[in-house]
Amino acid sequence: MFEQSLQTTEWRDAQARDGRSEEEIRARRIAAVLIAVNAVIGFAFNLLLTGGRTVPPLLLLALGLALAWYLYKLRPRAESFAIGIAILWSTLLPLLYFLRLPFAYALVQSVVIWGLAGALLLLLIGQPSRRRQALAVGLFALAFGVFVLGAVRLLR
Repeated sequence: MFEQSLQTTEWRDAQARDGRSEEEIRARRIAAVLIAVNAVIGFAFNLLLTGGRTVPPLLLLALGLALAWYLYKLRPRAESFAIGIAILWSTLLPLLYFLRLPFAYALVQSVVIWGLAGALLLLLIGQPSRRRQALAVGLFALAFGVFVLGAVRLLR
């Protein structure tokens, strides 16, 4: 208990980096950025098209940004939590969207969620090489591009 009170943020950051390669740290931070971008996109899309009818939009935004910060700071168990949330998001949220929204809206929102889940699995499982990191970012960018095209089409 006493030792925990003496731990500074800098000390915890150094402990989190200890034993990790630069590639692992970079992959975790890329994953954190992707999670934050997805949280903001999902929040905006949810408010814009559904008025927050499906899932409380602030809950998803807060959860996504908190997870992104937790992962960016390389906290213990962050990778496991991010993988669990990605799997949960990629299954439950699309189900909710398809049950409560018109098919086209649900599909557009689900594509970006599935892109994020795939990218996170590439980044957080095993030893991600630069090639896997680039593939993960490309997958998310492709899913985001499909999302933007779908959203523009739906907003007309």
